[in-house]
Amino acid sequence: MEDQAGVPLLEQGRRGVEPTPAGRTLLRHARLVTGQMERMRGETGEYARGLRGRGRLLANTAAAAELLPELLADFLRANPNVDVDLGERPSPEVARAVAEEEAELGIAAGHADFSGLGNPAFPDRPAGADHAAGPPLGGTWTSDLRRGGGL
Repeated sequence: MEDQAGVPLLEQGRRGVEPTPAGRTLLRHARLVTGQMERMRGETGEYARGLRGRGRLLANTAAAAELLPELLADFLRANPNVDVDLGERPSPEVARAVAEEEAELGIAAGHADFSGLGNPAFPDRPAGADHAAGPPLGGTWTSDLRRGGGL
């Protein structure tokens, strides 16, 4: 490994073998890679146990508090093999995050910039939860959630 790194990674000291500064850097990165591998195994293992989909949903406070509890409960009951990661943000941040593909679906007030996103309005919406923003409807869990929730 020292040949590949081009620098010494370990040195003999009074207390035995110690990592050099480059060795400590390598150790830090190795721990990060090992942690990422563990997370990857855990997430892919969920699919082996029957998980069929995962999606990130962002909503403003009004939608998260008033609209989503019932909507998500119904959706998750009907789709037990789908994992939804719910986050709460102000409406403009919800629209930006969906546009930048940090989330597959966002629910926000109408004053947020939904340019270029599919944004059907809610027929029976709480104040401040005017639109569901996301990419144009496709064969993803977001379209199922929209259909299941009457969006």
